[in-house]
Amino acid sequence: AGWGYMMLTNFLPNSGNGTFEIHAVVTDFAGKTTTLGTKTIHCDNANAVKPFGAIDTPTQGGTASGSSFINWGWVLTPPPNHIATDGSTINVYVDGVNLGHPNYNIYRSDIAALFPGYANSNGAVGYFYLDTTAYANGVHTIQWTARDSGGNSDGIGSRYFSISNT
Repeated sequence: AGWGYMMLTNFLPNSGNGTFEIHAVVTDFAGKTTTLGTKTIHCDNANAVKPFGAIDTPTQGGTASGSSFINWGWVLTPPPNHIATDGSTINVYVDGVNLGHPNYNIYRSDIAALFPGYANSNGAVGYFYLDTTAYANGVHTIQWTARDSGGNSDGIGSRYFSISNT
């Protein structure tokens, strides 16, 4: 079994600028804790220029099914740049194949509140209809990439998920 974690580093002390030590700690049913590992990271959010965001569905290791599974995610980029509101600079990939662009520019209150002043903060959410019946049942990957008005690009998220159609 595996696990993953997405961290919005702007919520770390000093708005996520500096060096931080991250600990992976597990607690069993008896309350005993064990440290799995420690990693030192350096964050420089003050000078960040690349788009960022997350894939919300399917969840990491989750299951998708049907001809119209809705793949949700969100994308922002640091000012002064913006993401095209028609979603044309966001790409959705399944198993490494580009399927197209999500419908983009949908409001979500938590993102708008967390990132005031970003050009797309009032429309950072997008969705893509995924026909899972076009794929074999089993484990697949999904990824979003984005490019902003300044030409900066990055992966927004990538994860494994399972397709299960009957």
